[in-house]
Amino acid sequence: MTTNGIQPGHVGNLTQDQEAKLQQLWSIVLTLLDVKSLQSGDASAQTQPDQRPSTSLSRADTVVSAHGQTAFTEDLSRVLRENGMSNPDIKSVREALSDTSIDDLRSGLLYTAKHDSPDVLLLRFLRARKWDVSKAFGMMLKALVWRKDQHVDDKVIANPELAALVTSQNTVDTQAAKECKDFLDQMRMGKCYMHGTDRDGRPVLVVRVRFHQPSKQSEAVINRFILHTIETVRLLLAPPQETVVRLSISCFHGLPRVVSR
Repeated sequence: MTTNGIQPGHVGNLTQDQEAKLQQLWSIVLTLLDVKSLQSGDASAQTQPDQRPSTSLSRADTVVSAHGQTAFTEDLSRVLRENGMSNPDIKSVREALSDTSIDDLRSGLLYTAKHDSPDVLLLRFLRARKWDVSKAFGMMLKALVWRKDQHVDDKVIANPELAALVTSQNTVDTQAAKECKDFLDQMRMGKCYMHGTDRDGRPVLVVRVRFHQPSKQSEAVINRFILHTIETVRLLLAPPQETVVRLSISCFHGLPRVVSR
């Protein structure tokens, strides 16, 4: 049942059990982010074996990347076990974090929660995994690592239309100029655009399917366009709305037809 228009399982309409699950997930996330950052070249990063801190970490846990300390620690492993995560799942988390520093995760979490309440972000993963805290954390972790690998924050979001226009006029790096020109072509053809909101205040994303011609642009350009669109739409969400209405329009006997919503 909704409460003042707020759907169940969302901020402002949580059961006691759902509130407890959210607190559990926060305990895991805060433990993950509580690792002290070690800068390369810092004297503390050169600690000798006999000078190690009292908290016992395995050799793999103390590997320092160019950006800081690895994000997986024994403290995190302990908290995961306390919250019911199995050993195989913990191993999967450890492998996912093997090439990820704590600084990467901190910045990734901040960028992902941009324009969101942090509770909204965590609840999104809890609902997606039917309130299984361990699975929700694993899903969130994979999402953060994926954003890092795809350079969503440092390239896609940091290089919007204006940056693409400037780069497209670059006569030195012709490959980058071409990719930016192709990206702008995707924007200009009106293949996908925002158009107001529905009665519930959800942004409406219009997708004009007939304009999509995969052979006329590279996969990299398409991925950039999709990510740019998704992130732009996400920033337009206003509480308590957390979803977008998608209208896919095809052409049938010359008349537009809504094929999905």
